[in-house]
Amino acid sequence: MHTELIDLLRTVAGVFQKRMQEQIADNDFGLTVFQARLINIIGRNHGISQLNLGLATDRDKAQIARAVKELEAFGFVVRSTRAPDWRTKCLTLTPEGRRIHAHLKDIRSQLAADMLRGFSDEEKHALQLSLEKMVAAFQN
Repeated sequence: MHTELIDLLRTVAGVFQKRMQEQIADNDFGLTVFQARLINIIGRNHGISQLNLGLATDRDKAQIARAVKELEAFGFVVRSTRAPDWRTKCLTLTPEGRRIHAHLKDIRSQLAADMLRGFSDEEKHALQLSLEKMVAAFQN
C-alpha cells in the first residue's frame, strides 16, 4: 500500500510537470523549463540569494550562475549585492520578469484547477492536510 501511494504521488507530480513544460513551450517565452522554474522561485522569494536558489533547485553553484546570467541577459532578472556581505548575490525580477512570472503563475493555477476539478472543497482540504502531514514527517 505504501509504495502504491508513493508511485501515485510521483505520477501526479510527473503529469503536472509535463503539462507545465508543454505550456512553457507553447507560450514561446524563449525560456528553458529550468529558467522558467528559476523565474517562478525568484518571483515567490523576492531577493533570494543565488546560494538559496541552488538549494531550492538542488543544482550546483555553476549551474545557477550560468542560468542567472542568461536570465539577466534576457532582461528578466537583476542581480545585486546585499550588505554586509558584498559576495552574496540577491535576485529580483525586472518588470518583464514579473510579467512572465505572472503568466507562469496563471498557467500553474489553471493546471492545478484542471487537476483538482473533480474534488470537493472538503476533499481538497483533506488532501492538503495529508500532504502537509507527509512533508512534516520528513522534516522531523
